[in-house]
Amino acid sequence: MEEIKIENSSSSHYNKDKSNIIFTPAVSKQRYTAVHELLTNTKWRESLNSVTEYGCSSYNFFPYLKNTSNIREINFVDLDDYILEERLFYIRPLLYDHFNKRTNPLKVNVFEGSISDPDLRILNSDAVVGIEIIEHLFPDTLQAVPYMIFYVIKPKVVIFTTPNADFNVALPNFKKFRHLDHKFEWTREQFESWASNITLRFPQYKVTFFGIGKGPEGTDFLGSCSQLALFVRKDILDSSYNPPISKCFCGQINLCNTSEDNLNHCLTCYPMQPFGICTYLTKSKEFKSIGKNDLNFYRLVGTIVYPHKEEDKRSKEERILDSIQDKIYDNSFKYRNEDGVAEIPLFKITTIFEGKLISEEEVKDILVHHGYEIKDCLMKNFNEESDEWISCVLHQIPITPSSSESGTESWGDEDYKLSDEKSLSDWDKETEITAVN
Repeated sequence: MEEIKIENSSSSHYNKDKSNIIFTPAVSKQRYTAVHELLTNTKWRESLNSVTEYGCSSYNFFPYLKNTSNIREINFVDLDDYILEERLFYIRPLLYDHFNKRTNPLKVNVFEGSISDPDLRILNSDAVVGIEIIEHLFPDTLQAVPYMIFYVIKPKVVIFTTPNADFNVALPNFKKFRHLDHKFEWTREQFESWASNITLRFPQYKVTFFGIGKGPEGTDFLGSCSQLALFVRKDILDSSYNPPISKCFCGQINLCNTSEDNLNHCLTCYPMQPFGICTYLTKSKEFKSIGKNDLNFYRLVGTIVYPHKEEDKRSKEERILDSIQDKIYDNSFKYRNEDGVAEIPLFKITTIFEGKLISEEEVKDILVHHGYEIKDCLMKNFNEESDEWISCVLHQIPITPSSSESGTESWGDEDYKLSDEKSLSDWDKETEITAVN
């Protein structure tokens, strides 16, 4: 894999009594920033439209995903249904989101479920993220993770982070694990061995490792506080790559009963989830028994749809024309002649479209194509105190019909005057009489 870098301007130091290490910014924030930076890498960001995060807990990673314009669907999966429901308000649209609508749609799904269980509703995930989750897993669940992620979901990008056990000796007053719920903590060698083994079993992926949270001076040999593994599917890096075809075998057991004439893919036959040697179906909750092809093992906690702008189906030329017409109307009265026709210089209605200035020639071609008349007009050049000929577009200013009987004139006329007293309504007359009395 071509070398991929993440920006690292962090620092750390021991406090005065060396009872704690101060990371700037906090390691948790560094993790979120690094994961988001990798998800938005120019090599694949446009192809990542859906992201699934396992172990999402309090939705702390959501602000980073929410403001990523190419992401259109986010799936949060966690076992703790209480926190998922208690913190659901955190991912609901704010008033700001209603007034500043997204360009692209965004749907957020929240599921109660296990990382070891499959679910049809997340099979469209382009990226899977597990931030500080694997160290919380029991051995059977951890063993199921590679098959669940890389065999069932097959995302384009997968990111896992976990504490670096090598760094623990640098932590003051450290005792065994960093969190009471940790089942293990891996050294860099152990983590890299686990991740590299995944690429051996699933050779369509490549893996790269990063350190997160640089330690204080003198701890470089211990690595960083946290570590990250980035898996990328090879066909994303090289479009000519042909991934190996899965024959749906687990050891000597044919899981899908395929035939030579009709080779069904494992995702379309039963059981989709590989049992036994391949992985485990570790349902942590008592869900109802499932049918043959009913693979919705997660409980949907909620779905939130963000407001977004309606899709603009106009062509590029139509959008430019609308922008030009707005400028024509804005300048109409300023450049109208005695016949009520506006002669507007083209340089006054050039516009910027998608960051690029549309030239006078381009404006002229578009206007002529849409039936506007272009002619040379004599304009005064105040800088040189002389007149010069420039290209103008002609625009007939709409005139409000006037009534000679009532004496009203055009709305655009500065000499507009009210009707005479004879045209006053009965209500006006009565009011006038009352006032006189």
